Amino acid sequence: MLFSALYSKRGAPFEILRWIGLRKLTLNITVPVFLEYQDVLLRPGSLDGLGLTSDDIAAVLDMLVLVGDQVRISYLMRPNLPDEGDNIFIECAFVGQADYLLTNNLRDFLRGEWMFPFKICTPQEFYREWRQEYE
Repeated sequence: MLFSALYSKRGAPFEILRWIGLRKLTLNITVPVFLEYQDVLLRPGSLDGLGLTSDDIAAVLDMLVLVGDQVRISYLMRPNLPDEGDNIFIECAFVGQADYLLTNNLRDFLRGEWMFPFKICTPQEFYREWRQEYE
């Protein structure tokens, strides 16, 4: 979702990122999640695709750490998603007692969703729900 938010200022992902910056929404973040964001966003292909510099990305990541709720993982919850790297997002949402986990990759995340105490949805679905309830 973060890549999508930085790619276009139009659409739900950007609005959600803006709401996080304004502290209208709470973002849970762990060290592994932060490092994954950093790794993905600082790849040369990502920087070129986003039209941003490494300093721009550093500023966004700094903002996320500043406004986010830093969650400490003291155990591993492994839902064994098809992509092992996605498990860190489930851990973060679970330990941070999130209400939602936002992803554009629903197919991989919905495996075993019945066991999670949070809703897994796309940024667009969340955006519609949030606006209906709060605006």
